Amino acid sequence: MRVLGISAFHQDSAAALVVDGEPVAAAQEDLFSKTPLDASLPLRAARACLERAGLSGPELDRVVFYEKPLKRFERTLVDSLRAFPRGGRSFAREVGRWLGDRLWLKGRLADELGVSPRKVAFVDHMLAHAACAYYPSPFAQAAVLVVDDLGEWATSAVAHGRGRELSVLRETHLPHSLGLAVSAFTQFLGFDPGVDDGLLADLALRGKPRFAREVAELLPPAEDGGTRVAGEHFNFCEGAPQLYGERFVECFGEPRVPGSPLRTRDADLAASVQEVVTERVLELARGARELTGCDDLCFGGVMARNRGVVTALLEHGPFQTLYVPPEPCDAGAALGAALYVHHAEGDADGELERASLGHGPCEALRLGEALTTLTDLDERPPQATGQGPEALLPDLLAGHPVAWVRGALEFASESLTRRLALADPAPADARGRLLGALQRSESFLACRVALPAESLGQWVELPQGSLPLARLAQLQLRARPALADAAPGAVLPDGRVWVQAVDAQDDPELHDLLLRFGAQRGLPALLVATLRLRGSVVPRSDHEALEAFDRSGLGAIQVEDRLYGTPVPV
Repeated sequence: MRVLGISAFHQDSAAALVVDGEPVAAAQEDLFSKTPLDASLPLRAARACLERAGLSGPELDRVVFYEKPLKRFERTLVDSLRAFPRGGRSFAREVGRWLGDRLWLKGRLADELGVSPRKVAFVDHMLAHAACAYYPSPFAQAAVLVVDDLGEWATSAVAHGRGRELSVLRETHLPHSLGLAVSAFTQFLGFDPGVDDGLLADLALRGKPRFAREVAELLPPAEDGGTRVAGEHFNFCEGAPQLYGERFVECFGEPRVPGSPLRTRDADLAASVQEVVTERVLELARGARELTGCDDLCFGGVMARNRGVVTALLEHGPFQTLYVPPEPCDAGAALGAALYVHHAEGDADGELERASLGHGPCEALRLGEALTTLTDLDERPPQATGQGPEALLPDLLAGHPVAWVRGALEFASESLTRRLALADPAPADARGRLLGALQRSESFLACRVALPAESLGQWVELPQGSLPLARLAQLQLRARPALADAAPGAVLPDGRVWVQAVDAQDDPELHDLLLRFGAQRGLPALLVATLRLRGSVVPRSDHEALEAFDRSGLGAIQVEDRLYGTPVPV
């Protein structure tokens, strides 16, 4: 069965192709449009997936969208009527969008992809997220917790996966949305809501939770184990330009002006939000444990990108084992929609088929597009060719941040192996220098620390079941004294590090580079960030990588087996 999953119209639009239960290609639309977090219908990504698999649209058995447009439109209308007349402008804008093409999505997908309209299907948003978290997991039975911002009506859900069957047991509906509440605080702190929500978690490490009581009053727990939102403080109407109201400002003071210096109060408010949100997710997890009786949890939705929350679920949650997919947000829900339809409409008597995402970077989920020939696109010859990653060692040992580009991109929140910026973690200012080279002005941002998987316990404290999550860089673990002394620039203010375990089997080249660097420095660790400049998307081809390198402050870049140094100014 050949199923193409589609997500669109919120952010992270993506397409994912599943053939006989196996993901064979997946890509986000912004890789082609160059618009960060592109929300448009991912037609270019869909065609790239089909090309990768050697398929045409008519050969597909199903095209499935990751939510039900009529239910989403119904919610948009109800929200707008509730907010009338305050939401008049946003109502007119949103209705125009829906009447333009979203309500006629079945016909448009059929026309654009060349399939019969009968082959176009829709699944509930929460089921798409739950399927993305459950079907690739190693569990034959598990509880599934999705904590998202918004879909049709539901904003979080508890589901139960048993074999091929996946059913939702409990939902929380708008206006009660933990994800949207985090976006409101993100906007109040002067960042882009929905886009920069991850910044709030990093900023929280610089503050103290002295506003935790006030935040908890706005996000009280519900009797059924869900989360409630004090609606008079927020404005979650579809398309609303501001997610918080006057009561919110009365409670927390004037919002930070975007671009202005961060205040101690800002970091303290971020720490308070992180503490309360983490506790609310733990409460949801305890409810999921009671509902399902399962020992294993699959976690998805926007909150599954929050490393502090994921770490708390592992260390303090009620489950023995935790799985988080490489891309748990809307882009991943395109894959989830395809997997759900495959298992729902495939051979009902067949065994549960595991989507092989594995515990490390997955070959099946890379875009699979061959790198273009550099000499046809750039006049600057490389310094050396036929080079392995050890060619980056001189720059790394000299304290210069470098870039490394190879193969096709991963379908994940962060590039773990294919588009990397690397630096020596020993200097106290290493993180700031690496972020500066990538044009990131937020000095509080965290960077990953890559360490060999086999010696990870020597450098960080490893809770039970943490290694699979660490391979996907989904945890912040407490640094042991040896790591804190050797790499103070990598340790976060709470004494933890954002860790990425590198397995010799998953990625022998990066593993070898770590060992070679460790032989020189005594610490087999590198500071790692995704090669993505501020306001840009991850480079897809080698030419795009060279363009990004020219605009960055990086000292060298390795593209496949070709090494380039800092270009000489003309």
